Amino acid sequence: MAPGEGRVGSLAWTRETKGKLVPRDYPPLVGQLVLVLGKGVPERILGRFGLLRGFREVSERHLRPPDEDSASLKAQDEAEKLCRRLTPSFLIGHSRRTYTWASILAARDRIAVDHTVLYVACLLHDVGLSEAHRGPAPPACFTLVGAKQARRICLSAGWPEERSRKTEEAITLHMNPQVRRRDGAEAELLSRGSQLDVLGIGFWALTRGARAWVLGRFPREAAKEGFAELFRREHHHPGSRAHLYSRLGIRWLIRAAPFDD
Repeated sequence: MAPGEGRVGSLAWTRETKGKLVPRDYPPLVGQLVLVLGKGVPERILGRFGLLRGFREVSERHLRPPDEDSASLKAQDEAEKLCRRLTPSFLIGHSRRTYTWASILAARDRIAVDHTVLYVACLLHDVGLSEAHRGPAPPACFTLVGAKQARRICLSAGWPEERSRKTEEAITLHMNPQVRRRDGAEAELLSRGSQLDVLGIGFWALTRGARAWVLGRFPREAAKEGFAELFRREHHHPGSRAHLYSRLGIRWLIRAAPFDD
């Protein structure tokens, strides 16, 4: 069985259900959310008082994967082109920051990862939220749109099926509050990078200089209000994970994130 198969948020589950939850799916997701938010409380307290030693080692290498084979470079280039067309425009910066945060976390925690898979997944994980890619009848879960685009790009670039699937899996799983290492390093890091950028989870584990370095390259462009608006819109997709988090008040958590905008 492939990593994450059958689990809520996995590629197999999302394809089968179109991303619609059933009653038994709610308790695990709510439990994950409570655990993730709870783990962030001590970090936030320690960080506020300057008692947490943040990760410092950031550089240009965290902005894009290292040069690889032609198939990897082709997929990267195509993902970048698609990312540049995302609307509203703050999603472009969010996608770029998500990879940068994730790449920094991989270095800090010494996680072995396929950086190109991670990069493509990060750039495309919110394609389904973009006004330019929402059809007249979008699926219940927007991650299916990003996974479909990722598959098209990866296979067109000549990637093997397994590598393409890892990219798709990371995209559909990232909306779970807790993604485990056994689900794939790329899926775990995409989830953590996105959570850091939206909710600030993990923010204090980086130094002020490291945080400023990332935000200076990819300004947030009123991202808090943008994310809150997207969740308001996703509230109209009953049964989706985004709808669940909207009902639980995620917009308040977004506004409480330790970013200026």
